[in-house]
Amino acid sequence: MSTFILDTESVSATKSTLDNLASRVDNIASEVNGYDTSCSEFDFSTPKRVIANNIEACGTKIKNTSSYINTVVSSHTTLQNNMKFESSAEQASKELQDQILEAAMGAVSYAGGGSYGGGSYYGGGYASSGYNASTVRVVNANISDVKYDKIETNALTATGTKLAEKSVYNDLGYATYGGMLLIGCSTAIGTVGDIIEFTMKDGTKKRCLIAQNTEGDNISFFVNDSWQEDNEKNPTQNFKENVTKIENYGNYQESTGIVDLTNLPAIGEYTSKWTALGEDWTVVTTKLSVPDYANVVASKRLSQTNNTRIYSDYCLAFAHVHASNMYNGYTGDTASDAGRYKHAGEFNNWYSNNKSDTLKKIYSEIVQGKPVILQVNGNSSGTHRHFVTVVGFRNSVTDPEQLTEDDLLILDSYDGKIERMDQSNSRFMTTGAQTGKNYSGYYLRTLK
Repeated sequence: MSTFILDTESVSATKSTLDNLASRVDNIASEVNGYDTSCSEFDFSTPKRVIANNIEACGTKIKNTSSYINTVVSSHTTLQNNMKFESSAEQASKELQDQILEAAMGAVSYAGGGSYGGGSYYGGGYASSGYNASTVRVVNANISDVKYDKIETNALTATGTKLAEKSVYNDLGYATYGGMLLIGCSTAIGTVGDIIEFTMKDGTKKRCLIAQNTEGDNISFFVNDSWQEDNEKNPTQNFKENVTKIENYGNYQESTGIVDLTNLPAIGEYTSKWTALGEDWTVVTTKLSVPDYANVVASKRLSQTNNTRIYSDYCLAFAHVHASNMYNGYTGDTASDAGRYKHAGEFNNWYSNNKSDTLKKIYSEIVQGKPVILQVNGNSSGTHRHFVTVVGFRNSVTDPEQLTEDDLLILDSYDGKIERMDQSNSRFMTTGAQTGKNYSGYYLRTLK
């Protein structure tokens, strides 16, 4: 079962925009109908009526779209309120598989919230815009043979090894990760970590995950001693003969909590030392430096509460703006740009049930000069979520194993201020499970 939770606040805002647009279109149609087209030599009344009717038709379509959005929001709200989730291991596997695929396909558009401090920002759902079909590619590759091998970790890359370590064997003896069969194949089909979907003659689809790149046109399934070639339940019987289509859905890595710490740049290559809040910090070296961007945020009031309008449910939207603008050196965005989730598509999703792995991922992003968006508490108990932009960590931290959440330096979407995570009444890391969301672990958004 794939779970999709709609961000009803943002969608309702879109409906409001469409309603305003429809009203403007109707006014234009009325203006056209009011034109004086009298002429002794040619009758312009018919062309005028055709033009006005076409404009009115556009207005009707916009109104219909708005009405449909209203129906979707209403129906989805009812569904969400009554939704029950399976707790079986099989369902958990399916949900993990869907989370992995959503991230690989570039699912975007989120809103989060809760209440905090002197202001408030209200709830928001985990929202996904769906799969980005442009990232799927059809693979033109032959399968000359199908093999069944034991996993040999000494032949795997760091990512492949992590997959092997976290894989489980199903009842038929196949190595799986998130319900997907682990395979070895050539780079013509994909690279380690890519999600591959095979369509069979009967229309069924088999979703696999590449754990190893091999030579030749063979597909290797990884199995253990319980696998039996003549078992009629084998999902890969006559595999070569039955495959009609191969599709590559992109890499899963940004959502699964696997952190590749090999070949990271040294501290100082894409970071710099900054003294602030009474301490020395290692901060990202971006096109707009952290202190310079903090000044931009203050002068342009780029935060949820430092505005004539309170952007109560747009903490993630402002985090998108902060991370993107700092990284790209852009100063033209306004608070209303944040409200439109303008930069949401520039980020990957990343999940992990392990806090240590999440901190290692933050470390790896920062030393590469990339601000990273982190889910934290939105209220004192941590039952509501909020999003901030991590811009650095304590200068005394020189190894990813050392980093703790108290070492993080953040730009808070709520008030636009640079803060330490260990200061009184500051933020702390939270999970989807703690905040009632449909993913269990810690959650980051990383720049693509």
